[in-house]
Amino acid sequence: MIVRTLAKGGAQVQCIALARGLAARGHDVSIVSFYDGGALSADAQAAGLRVWSLKKRSRWDLWGSWQRLNDLIRRQQFDVLYSFLPMENLVGLLAARLRHVPIVWGLRAADVDKWQHGVASWLLYTLQSWFIGCPDALISNSHAAMREFARRRRRVSYVIPNGVDLNRFHIDVGAGRRFRKVHDIGADEPLVGIVARLDPMKDHRTFLLAMAIVRTEHPRARYVIAGKGTPSYTSEMQSLAKSLQLDGQTLWLGEYADTPALFNALNVSVLCSKGEGSPNALTEALACGRSTVATDVGDCAMIIGHHGRVVRKGDPKGLAEAVVAALGDPESCAEERHEFACSHYAIDVAVQKTEAVLAGLVGLT
Repeated sequence: MIVRTLAKGGAQVQCIALARGLAARGHDVSIVSFYDGGALSADAQAAGLRVWSLKKRSRWDLWGSWQRLNDLIRRQQFDVLYSFLPMENLVGLLAARLRHVPIVWGLRAADVDKWQHGVASWLLYTLQSWFIGCPDALISNSHAAMREFARRRRRVSYVIPNGVDLNRFHIDVGAGRRFRKVHDIGADEPLVGIVARLDPMKDHRTFLLAMAIVRTEHPRARYVIAGKGTPSYTSEMQSLAKSLQLDGQTLWLGEYADTPALFNALNVSVLCSKGEGSPNALTEALACGRSTVATDVGDCAMIIGHHGRVVRKGDPKGLAEAVVAALGDPESCAEERHEFACSHYAIDVAVQKTEAVLAGLVGLT
């Protein structure tokens, strides 16, 4: 399984969860990362997974990364490759074809602004679109992402939504109370949060503008932002919070490890992205029984169903109205949300479906 990095992110978390599940079912699974280190590297190794680094030196070190990947495939004799995201897909495809190894591309997001990270981002997404018919199979985590490529795709394609680890994400009132106590948040103070990397695509600007409106209805409300981002974007969002006079009510957690406790502390979990596929934050919040509000991108509306609220992207007023409504949801609905996540988005289901696709490519079915 090939990822860009093992820094904490949706694709990386899902990659490790799938790898762990496949290993538990008797498969020899390796994770290949373009870059060294990352917060999730220790988690992967603790799970007994082999982790290989291609030691990519810079954004443009693609030729060297390809050579090292090619050599690794030759030495380890991998039966099948499963890559995530555009760069990994493209480099993996070249190595797979040279070594005559089947490869599955992972499609992880829809409605993506291809220019969000400059020319390199645009080029990678464009090349992925051009070569979408070349891998042996596609696995998309959302119907929305698959629809974007449907007209170009001629080979086998599968939609396998992200799975949630129900051993970690479940209703835990005690954990939520402890989180509030540690961070000096009263039991009667409404708590609204967003768990997402600090990136323009996640649109924290709209979140903060909406919370400034929510404050007029709930002046004692508190807000929490969990996720890591570039120093410049983080500083920009913190400056916006200060200008909106939200800085005293907003907790900036950065990259936070105990997200199950955080979700259990929230009254409302928000995801106001400009583009998504099948976001982990939604299914994890539902598994913890939380009220959720999300923008209508990717498969968010399908995931939430009638267990949350969906709003237009980039609409602070609409988001604020939905959050205020969600703050009035009865706590008795928590168990129903949890059961919904269990029945539709358990990681075991995603592992079994992924196993069937990969095994089919190497003749093990």
